[in-house]
Amino acid sequence: MTEQSGENPRTIERYEALLREIFPIYSYDKTMCLEYVGYELGRLGSFAHLDRAVLDERAANQKFNQFRKSLADLQARSKEDFVQHHRRRYDGQMPVWVATEIMQLGQLVTLYEMTPFECRAVIADHFGARADELRSWLKAI
Repeated sequence: MTEQSGENPRTIERYEALLREIFPIYSYDKTMCLEYVGYELGRLGSFAHLDRAVLDERAANQKFNQFRKSLADLQARSKEDFVQHHRRRYDGQMPVWVATEIMQLGQLVTLYEMTPFECRAVIADHFGARADELRSWLKAI
């Protein structure tokens, strides 16, 4: 079992192999989408994921409060060294590219949905998809 997720590593490996076969993402990596969401949203501001004004208004109106609460809960439970570092040195504030490292897939999907369309389009284009297609793939997982 992995400490962070509590899941069996063999199960995760089988799941990732299945994802590579189902979705036409040519260079699949379990952290790749996390990196692109963090990078693209980070271009709008280090703490864009916590700034409702930066995010897609329609999606943020529905999901922002729950997203912030679930991210805060995850940070509070995390034993990762980098999370503890940000807790001590920066009053727990983590830039988006750091926060994505501890996000669960559901939080990542929510963050992607709240990301402004222009950023979603850039992220999806990297995977050879349209923004709505990548959202659909992520939701299907």
